[in-house]
Amino acid sequence: MQNGTRIEQVSAQRSIVRDLDAQIADLDVTIAKSNLTAPFDGIVARRDLDEGTVVNTWQSVIALMENVTPEARIGVPTKLAQQLTVGSSQKLELGSQTHNAKIAAILPQVNLSTRTQTVVFNLESADMTQITPGQTVRFKSTEDISSEGYWLPTAALTEGIRGLWTVYVLSDAQAEEAESYQVQQQAVEIIHHQGDRVLVRGTLQSGDRIIANGIHRLIPGQKVKVASR
Repeated sequence: MQNGTRIEQVSAQRSIVRDLDAQIADLDVTIAKSNLTAPFDGIVARRDLDEGTVVNTWQSVIALMENVTPEARIGVPTKLAQQLTVGSSQKLELGSQTHNAKIAAILPQVNLSTRTQTVVFNLESADMTQITPGQTVRFKSTEDISSEGYWLPTAALTEGIRGLWTVYVLSDAQAEEAESYQVQQQAVEIIHHQGDRVLVRGTLQSGDRIIANGIHRLIPGQKVKVASR
């Protein structure tokens, strides 16, 4: 009878069981607080702390990167953003490769520094293996602009003053010397650049004969002759 009656023994054991259950519940809470659960499927892009390190509240432990659909954010002029539509297919350039993408969103606010709107593009999931987060991606857009001008080779231009360019043209033949021309300068403004040619406008007139290359050997007022071929 030193250990008490059977009822007392059962009650004591039940009390011990309750204490153990409480300890287990406390350990479960501690374990739950010690586990980091990813909010989405992804891969660990960066680990900020090593195992065994004491972690403070709100301290970063790892950086998780979603591996479902790559996303690109590009700032475009407001005028261009108004012409784009969510869901439309576009082409993005990443290095020497071109990737298909769809516009997921067009953010309404304008960046005060760049004066551009951010367009969010979703690339294809298969591109994930070819893309490194943080890479620079380019979005090209073409726009038709009606403008009068003349297409000239870039080799025909020489730098002028006040942001303008000049080209050398041949004046009318000199009376005292047959088939002789005089080199004259004409100021032009570049409207568009495409490869090895430019669209210009300025003081050029229809029918002017342009010196297309070798202008570094000429000076205004110099007399020249057209070589026959």
